[in-house]
Amino acid sequence: MIPVENINNLFTTINKINVPLILFGIIIFFYLWYVFSILYHLIRFGIGTHPKMIALIFFVGSIILVAICFITYFSISWADLINQISNLINQFSYDQN
Repeated sequence: MIPVENINNLFTTINKINVPLILFGIIIFFYLWYVFSILYHLIRFGIGTHPKMIALIFFVGSIILVAICFITYFSISWADLINQISNLINQFSYDQN
């Protein structure tokens, strides 16, 4: 039998997990995997320099997009955003009546 104190500590630890940051990390991981696979195939199977130049442009663009995502994610006030979304949902629910 697990003591109640350990269960309370477990719930406290679970409540401290930053779920939006984990989801953001998962999305960035899959995006970077997608970019890697496109770049790999453009460079590996491209004939001549034209596909390699397109791959370079695509790579630079993806780095810029990842940087924009990081800057935007860490500059958002999540509490204000959640409050605005809840106010918007409440406004729509009152409009339907």
